[in-house]
Amino acid sequence: MSGTSIESTSSSINGLFNNFYKVPAYQREYVWKTPHVEQFLIDVYIPLENADFDSKKAEEYFIGSIVVCPTKSKVFEVIDGQQRLTTIVILLSALRSYFKNKNLSKAPNSSIKNLLKNTYTDDDGEEINQYRLILQYLDSNEILECIVDKGKVDETMNSGAVANIKAAFEYTEKFLNQKFSPNPDNCKRFFGYLINKVKIVKISTEDVSSALMLFETINQRGIGLNPFDLIKNRLFMHENQSSFKEITDSWRTLSNTLYEMKENPLRFMRYYIISHHKLEGEYGVRQLSEAKIFKWFDKNSDEIGAKEFPKEYVAKLNRAAESYRAFLKKDKDHFNPDKENHYIKNLRLLGGSAARQHLIVLLAASRLDFEDFNRVAQELEKCMFISLLIKEKSQTIEFNYYQWAQKIRALDGENSLTNLLSEMAADRQKKINLFSTFFLELTTNDIQKFRVKYILAKLSQHLELAAYGSEEKYINLSNYIDSYEIEHIFPKNPSKEAMKEFGEFEVEEIVERIGNLLLIEKSLNSYLGNQEYSRKRKTYCESKLLLTSNLFQRTKIGKTMIDDAVSGLEQFKTWNEQSVIKRQEMLYELAKEVWLN
Repeated sequence: MSGTSIESTSSSINGLFNNFYKVPAYQREYVWKTPHVEQFLIDVYIPLENADFDSKKAEEYFIGSIVVCPTKSKVFEVIDGQQRLTTIVILLSALRSYFKNKNLSKAPNSSIKNLLKNTYTDDDGEEINQYRLILQYLDSNEILECIVDKGKVDETMNSGAVANIKAAFEYTEKFLNQKFSPNPDNCKRFFGYLINKVKIVKISTEDVSSALMLFETINQRGIGLNPFDLIKNRLFMHENQSSFKEITDSWRTLSNTLYEMKENPLRFMRYYIISHHKLEGEYGVRQLSEAKIFKWFDKNSDEIGAKEFPKEYVAKLNRAAESYRAFLKKDKDHFNPDKENHYIKNLRLLGGSAARQHLIVLLAASRLDFEDFNRVAQELEKCMFISLLIKEKSQTIEFNYYQWAQKIRALDGENSLTNLLSEMAADRQKKINLFSTFFLELTTNDIQKFRVKYILAKLSQHLELAAYGSEEKYINLSNYIDSYEIEHIFPKNPSKEAMKEFGEFEVEEIVERIGNLLLIEKSLNSYLGNQEYSRKRKTYCESKLLLTSNLFQRTKIGKTMIDDAVSGLEQFKTWNEQSVIKRQEMLYELAKEVWLN
């Protein structure tokens, strides 16, 4: 590539979208799924949340690089980075829809419009009206233009890329509503932070062939891992020549482990440091961003033993990375690598693919024996659920987990662990009023769909365990999530008969209330449709789930564990707004037994 002109500039989103881009037909289509989009949104949201939505105090966040080359039409051809660019356009479009729906005063609508679509003058002096990003591959079906122009997805469009973009847009809209519903003005601050302090490196070459060569070089050499490589270099500097091959092989194993699970190495390092080391001062847990990892490491390499025993330190990182992968990707612990750990799996089912903060506690708890590790994981699930439900700030959650990790590392006996578990339980009890407020008005619009199913599954499982005991099929939460579907008792699209029977209602989102939902077998759900409750209730009785089968008629066997388990359930002969509210109150009582005890 000698002699090739390459320009590299760090740019804000605002600066980046002063130009126009196209993704050529030969490029891969948009392949990001919801977990990728969720992780991206969380990554750009958390720095602002950590700064209490003061963008002046929030740290800049780097989201990677793109490789482009200019064309004669003054539109840059995107060689690498189209997944991020497309997601940014989707986010900007969702922000515009959010501001429009909320009717906010002084919303930055014109700014967003200019970032999505504008004009440029070509070489002939003609003014061209152009989208900032155009997808030229066949499967795109102009869906991005539809989102930019209409703020919604045309339902007639259908293809792999369209389905992914549609899902990304819908998830992003839900993400904004969930994060900013208590304070819509914070969404304006988020927009300001996004376009001014979220940074991307734009690498521009003189032609497509040079850009493609550069793209290959970047991928082969892992240029994106430079900060992680700096840590490696520091470790290698202090190792004896005789052990150089050993530490090199060990570091390669670490890098491969992180690569195989597609984890950001700096994110892993950050959670490892938080879970294993004491943090204070300018490098306290609240201040330790990914951008500061190398500086922290450089400053503390003596104290943590990395300078004197680099080989041993890399070995510790490898052990932690293996546990990290087991917890995050395999639902397993370090005691039984061939067997799923239900407590770890529950944490993933609750947190989804993007959640990482709970790993702080799990990594610290890896030093405990099997039974104590599971006690911590079980308690952690309850704490994590309540924090997520009441929308506790990520920074607050992380600080609590850091403190618990510190105490786990300092444990010196059974009493110490019992005290820690009591402290975690006390933390939940302090939030009972908020928990009550959020749960009693909870709707599917307040949380992700997978988390709605988690809640219904945990409540159903709670009754099954009480009725039948701790058999494998009842302990495994996946059995409830995989084998059952969410059913709206009062249908989302009710028939005329269902509308008439349900009657008038005042709560706008009554159909999406958690009290209006249950889990039911897929085979039974296919018969229910949008019918009225009087026709559906007998089908509910056929369900194997006690929480579902007892909705209309109580199970009676005669002084058994099953009778005891369902004794607190209320039955409903009719279904209306008051029924939904009363059932939600009943589910709240069950929820307290599940997550507060």
